[in-house]
Amino acid sequence: MYLQPNFRNAAGRSWSPDEAAKEPRNWAPRAPPEDSRSHRHTNAMPRSAIPFLVVAVLAWGWAFPAIRSAVKVLSPGELVIGRLLVASVGLIALMIPRLRKKGIPPAADLAKLFVVGLLGMSVYQLLLNIGETTVTAATAAVLINIAPVIAALFAPMILGEHLIRRQWLGIGLALAGSILVSVTAGGGLSFSWGAVAVLGSAVCAGFFILRQKSLLEHYDALEVTAWATVLSAIPALVFLPSFVQTVSDVPAVDIWPQLLWLGLGSSVLGYVFWAAGLARSDATKAAVWLYLVAPTAALVAGIWLDEVPTMALVVGAVISLTGVRLVTMETKVPEELPF
Repeated sequence: MYLQPNFRNAAGRSWSPDEAAKEPRNWAPRAPPEDSRSHRHTNAMPRSAIPFLVVAVLAWGWAFPAIRSAVKVLSPGELVIGRLLVASVGLIALMIPRLRKKGIPPAADLAKLFVVGLLGMSVYQLLLNIGETTVTAATAAVLINIAPVIAALFAPMILGEHLIRRQWLGIGLALAGSILVSVTAGGGLSFSWGAVAVLGSAVCAGFFILRQKSLLEHYDALEVTAWATVLSAIPALVFLPSFVQTVSDVPAVDIWPQLLWLGLGSSVLGYVFWAAGLARSDATKAAVWLYLVAPTAALVAGIWLDEVPTMALVVGAVISLTGVRLVTMETKVPEELPF
C-alpha cells in the first residue's frame, strides 16, 4: 500500500493519478497561501517614457542659451517666426507620408491643435524671448519650472491625475534644486519685467502640457507636434516682414546657427520626443522632468556664454535629480489587505 497524491481540478474536486489520466488537463494553479503578500507597482514612471524625456530635456536645455544669444540680433517676435518657420519645414517633410494616408484632421481637432500651438509654441516662445532679453539663460530656465507646478495643480481637474505625498515632496526638492542653480548662475534671480514675462511663458507651458496630453489619446507625437507647430506659425506671420529685413541686413553666421538649432533641435526633436514621452506617462510625472532643464541650461550657458559652472550647480543638479527620482520611482502597494 502507498499513498497516492491527490490533485485538484478547477472546480476543486480531488482525484487520483489514474483518474487524472482520463480527465482533460484543465488544472488551475494553486492559490497562494493566505498569509502571503504579493505586490503590484503603482505610481511608477513607465521606463519606456524615460529615453524620450531625456532627449527632450537635453534639447530644451540647449534652447535657453541659444535664445539668449539670438535675441542679441533678432527681436523676440522675429525669433518666434524664424524658429517656427524652420521647425514647420522640418515637420512637414516628416509628415508627408502620413498626410497621404490620413489626410487633414477634423476641424474640431484642428481648433484644439491650434490652442495647443498657441500655448506651447508661439505665445510661450514670444514671452520667453522677451524675458531673455533681460534675464540670464539659467534664470529663465528655472522660472520655467513653474510649469510642472501649474500642470500638477490643475491635472486633477482636467485629467483626473493625482500625486501621492512622496511625489509632492519630489516636486518640492526638484524646484529647490533648480532655484539653487539659478541663484548661483549668471547673476541669480531678478524679478524684473523680463522675469514676469518668463513666468507668463511658464503658465502657458503648464496648460500646454495638460491640453497636449488629451490630444495624444487620438494622435501620435509627431502628428500633434507638427500640426500644433504649423498652426501656431500663422499668427506669428505678423513678424515676418521685420524678420526678412533683419535677415537681409545681418550676416548669416550671426543668425542661422541659432535658428537652425532652435527650429530643428529644440522644436522638432525636443517637442516630438517630449510628446512621445508624455504619451507614455501621466502628465504630472512627465512634467517634473522639466526641472532638469535648468541645470542643463546652466551647464551649457557656462560653456557657450562664459557663465562658469560652480559647485552650487552640481549640488542643485543632484537635488533636482533626487526630486525627479522621488516622483518617478515605483511604489509597492499590497494587492490584498494584510488583515
